[in-house]
Amino acid sequence: MERGEIQNQTKILDNVYDTYIATQELFDSQEDDNVALSETNRNKIKDVIEEKFSALYNAFQFGAPPHAGIAPGVDRMIMLLTESETIRDVIAFPMNSKAQDLLMGAPGNVTKAQLEDVHIKLDLPRE
Repeated sequence: MERGEIQNQTKILDNVYDTYIATQELFDSQEDDNVALSETNRNKIKDVIEEKFSALYNAFQFGAPPHAGIAPGVDRMIMLLTESETIRDVIAFPMNSKAQDLLMGAPGNVTKAQLEDVHIKLDLPRE
């Protein structure tokens, strides 16, 4: 499979580099040179993407500049150096085991006005 080629609707080959020490991810990086998809590959997923992510799809019709980045996991390095059992021991404001931020009270409820402000409409079934 060539870089940028779509094998099916869920797999696209790209250059991604991760660095691990003692089963802990220390660095996460990605390189993207904006490989153009062939017309055949584009048609395989176009309808699904256009339907579910129309705004993003329309924006990428204008292209994206080549970009790359790296994110060092300083918190994980400190965890290893201090021999802490969990990463929450070295993060200043960690979430609890239920992914709640008790200091900020998150996650919290969203008001109808906040949803309208970002043009989100919820049509949830009534129970």
